Amino acid sequence: MEIMNLKKLLSTLKNSNMSKKGAQTFIIVSFLCLLVSSCQKISEETIGQESQILKVKARSAENIQIEYPLYLYAFDKEGTCSASQTVQQAGDTIGLKLTSGEYRIVAIAGVKGGYVLPQKVHALEEIVLQSTQGATTPMMMGKADVKVDNKPISLNITLSYAVSSISIALNGIPNDVSGVQFTLSPMYGSVTMNGEYGQEAKKIEIPCQMATDSIWRANTIYTFPGSGNETVFSILLTSKDGKQATYAYTYKGKPEANHPFNISGNYSGGVMVGSDFIIDGWDTSIDVEFDFGTSPTQGNTSDNNSNTDETIEVGSIWNNGIVVETNEEGILLMSLEEWGCYAGDLAEFLEEYSTNGWLLPNETQARTLNATFQNEALDTLNELLEAEAYTPINIDKRYLYDQDGEVYAFGFKSSSKFQEAGTQTKYRVRLVKIISSNN
Repeated sequence: MEIMNLKKLLSTLKNSNMSKKGAQTFIIVSFLCLLVSSCQKISEETIGQESQILKVKARSAENIQIEYPLYLYAFDKEGTCSASQTVQQAGDTIGLKLTSGEYRIVAIAGVKGGYVLPQKVHALEEIVLQSTQGATTPMMMGKADVKVDNKPISLNITLSYAVSSISIALNGIPNDVSGVQFTLSPMYGSVTMNGEYGQEAKKIEIPCQMATDSIWRANTIYTFPGSGNETVFSILLTSKDGKQATYAYTYKGKPEANHPFNISGNYSGGVMVGSDFIIDGWDTSIDVEFDFGTSPTQGNTSDNNSNTDETIEVGSIWNNGIVVETNEEGILLMSLEEWGCYAGDLAEFLEEYSTNGWLLPNETQARTLNATFQNEALDTLNELLEAEAYTPINIDKRYLYDQDGEVYAFGFKSSSKFQEAGTQTKYRVRLVKIISSNN
């Protein structure tokens, strides 16, 4: 519109009696005025789309020192990361550049001692423990929802511990014992970027060392909280001649986030020890005192065995697995644990978890799993798994298997298709193991 007016102005000046120099000066001034006016209108039209700097102040509950680096993320309603910042030290300026909208702001710290942040930054991606022995630093997390508009905005976000602190002291262990390992289960194995715990039925395996006071202790470790209503303690004692004995104790409770969980066990029934650990900055501790050693299970037999007679039933829990099939070749077991995994990450996953004879199912085994556990049989199995605080099989998910070196997936439905796995889907994984009938 302004260009057309300028043309009319030029035509008028051409037919007027104004001097050539005066006309040129008038035209230049008029053009500059039109340009300024145009820029002002563009600025007014786009100002609503400009980004705002969300100023964030992060602090910890009880003013405990945050262990840097601090990772800050802004997720939109779809869980997509719209902005992020890594803060290396206290005093650094914290600000996220965001357009208008609603966001969940997540702050994470204390992860350098044994946690793995996801490569794909999304609200539903998981942070996992690097080792089954827990972490050496306590992970902290804080989150808050905020609405960003055209007005200046700031946010205070408080971080608290997303893990439990585990301390162990075992008294009265026989002198001929050379090694002690303490196992807790079931535990959560991950937490999503938006603060939801996942990967249930994990185990934490904690090696203990004999201290100068003849009490076997473990260095304080940190782990995600328990995933069941009860927690099973398994104590594996290894004697100097190599013999092993496993003792089990079921605690009617679980480790909780932001609470120390102090375990005191006594082998011979004497005085309990270690029940007064105090860690600054944490909520009230959970102290567990128990006796063990009165009814030992010799050898490597697990406390999860549900069958004590010679009959091993399909669908039962036996030898740390779910019985799928029994024949002259042996017993096919499916893992009690379940994991989530992308097809492209399977090799790395198997390198960590495919141990002690546990493998990814082949096609024949996958079809056996599908045929064995459907409808009522699957419902019965899932009821047993839930009762034992294990993750049930998800009928709506697909599970990975190996078909001649290629990654395929199947489900636990009669109509399930056995087909090649996609690259963008996060599948489930259950490993299998064959125990020979000659064992």
